[in-house]
Amino acid sequence: MRSSMLLTASRARKTVVALEAPTETVVPVGDYVNGGILWHDDLLRKVASWPWRTTETRDFLTSLREINANGEGSVCVVGIDPQLPPSRSSPPRPGSQLAERDRIMANRVLSWVDDDTLVVVLAHNAHLSKTSYSVGVPAMGQYLSEALGERYCATAVFTASGSFRARRRIAGITSSRDATIRVPAHPPGSVEAAMHQVTPTGPGRASIFLVDETWASLRWVKQAGYAVNPLTWPFSSDSLEMPKSFDAAVLIGRASPTHAIPF
Repeated sequence: MRSSMLLTASRARKTVVALEAPTETVVPVGDYVNGGILWHDDLLRKVASWPWRTTETRDFLTSLREINANGEGSVCVVGIDPQLPPSRSSPPRPGSQLAERDRIMANRVLSWVDDDTLVVVLAHNAHLSKTSYSVGVPAMGQYLSEALGERYCATAVFTASGSFRARRRIAGITSSRDATIRVPAHPPGSVEAAMHQVTPTGPGRASIFLVDETWASLRWVKQAGYAVNPLTWPFSSDSLEMPKSFDAAVLIGRASPTHAIPF
């Protein structure tokens, strides 16, 4: 899905793929996509964001390199995530570190935006949302929406069933061992259940929805992982109004865990 989207976009203009990963560690990956160096797995092993260190990401990057090599478009890859905000002299307010992190990511995205460049940001739904995480905690997408208006399009990705790969965090330390988490049944009223009810998605298939005011009665309730704690990130969130948060939504019929590149 990502590859076909990028191929279509890159034929029209220069395309920047912005990953939710630390800038410096993505630079060698960008060199590979641009044809400057050959592939070796250390390119992803050294990316300081473990969800990207997969064979699926490797295949995706290879497809972007082929776009450039075949003259079908111009694509570059950058990292936008500072991971941690600048240190503060006083203890941060709850949520302020998250808001600062998203503000930095938004500014890094905006630094690439011009009339001849399409910027495609690949990040978690919560970062892409046009609304806040909670009161007073703006998401990256909210900053981008305020700066770009209708030029910013937010697409959320949801899963109807299947499983995913995660890591547990104990006493503030993230385990290096993977855990496979099965997606539980989505309760009535959740976005996943509503989309799955009206689409015939199955294994290997995905459905795309345009979000409009008919979604006003639905709330975004991310249910996956609520029964398994602690995970490296929460998979439940405050309810969000879909029309205010996203322009489109993708429902993956059945997800399967990614494959980690071994160390």
